[in-house]
Amino acid sequence: MLYWMGYPPNYWVNNWCPWIISNVLNVCAMTVTDRDEWERVVQISLTGLDRFVRMYEEDGACDEGPAYWCSAGGSLYNACLVLRDMTGGRWNPFDHPLMRSLSVNPTSMQKGIGNEI
Repeated sequence: MLYWMGYPPNYWVNNWCPWIISNVLNVCAMTVTDRDEWERVVQISLTGLDRFVRMYEEDGACDEGPAYWCSAGGSLYNACLVLRDMTGGRWNPFDHPLMRSLSVNPTSMQKGIGNEI
C-alpha cells in the first residue's frame, strides 16, 4: 500500500511523499530508457505530488516543524525541478505561489505574531 502517497484516497499525505518521489524521479531520469515506463513513473509522481500539495499550507511551512522542511518542501522543490528537466520545461510549476513560499519559508520563521526572524 502506498499510504505515503495518499493511497487509499484521502489518506493523510506527509513529507515521505515528496521525499520518496524525488528520489524515484532522479533514478528514473538517469536509468529508465523505455518511454512507456518513463511516462508511467512521471504520471504516478505527479498524482502523488498533487495530493501532497493540496494538503500543504500556503505559507510553505512544514506542519512537522522547520527541521522537516528539507524532507517536505525541499523534496517537493527537488521533485519539481527534476520533473521540469525530464519534460524539457513543458511542465514548470515554479511560477506557482506555493513554490515561492517554499523557497522563502526557511528564512521567515515566526517566534509569534508579528515577530518574524
